[in-house]
Amino acid sequence: MRTKTEKGEKVARRRRERAYATRVLAARNERHQHVDIQYANGDEQKYPNYIANYSKCLDHNELGEVDRASYESLVSAIESGDIPDFEKISTETRLRIAGPFGGRAFGLIAPDARALTVPPPPSFSSAQLAAEMVELYWIALLRDIPFVAYEEEPLVTAAIEDLSRLGEDRFKNLRPRNLFSSNYPSVSDGPRVSQLLLWSDDYDGISVEQKTN
Repeated sequence: MRTKTEKGEKVARRRRERAYATRVLAARNERHQHVDIQYANGDEQKYPNYIANYSKCLDHNELGEVDRASYESLVSAIESGDIPDFEKISTETRLRIAGPFGGRAFGLIAPDARALTVPPPPSFSSAQLAAEMVELYWIALLRDIPFVAYEEEPLVTAAIEDLSRLGEDRFKNLRPRNLFSSNYPSVSDGPRVSQLLLWSDDYDGISVEQKTN
């Protein structure tokens, strides 16, 4: 007659084998999923001085343009994926790129990071990027204007008129109540709220207060 310990060990082994088989099956299914290609916007080839590309922590000249050799050492490191190549990135500052291997890590939950793609950003010379820059300047100009004053503020009226002339779909039908708001569903519903989330959130049965300054 088997003891309770023997029965428990048998159940544990069976569970372990089923868990292994389940994970292998999931990995095989994921392996056969369609993988998209991540496309660039072409700015790296269009601008030989790389003025439209990521260059934080790299060497720059007095005009703020990235040093070509420094930039290309970053590209070489990304292509090789080797730690020594990242250590050799040409830079005269004490700053270093944070977490350069994050995109190469393998997660056990959800699709692999390289299986997911995002649309390429608008080109540096595109009307879309120009419109985004105009919007950012207006945000800076209006940063000290309370949302409750948007209806009567002349600068808000000027911002709406200026952005509406740019021809971007997301700037159509602008009003003081939806100026600078994201184009997610229901974002423009209700009053504007500044740096404060009023509704609590339920997480795993626990009510989490979102009120932070």
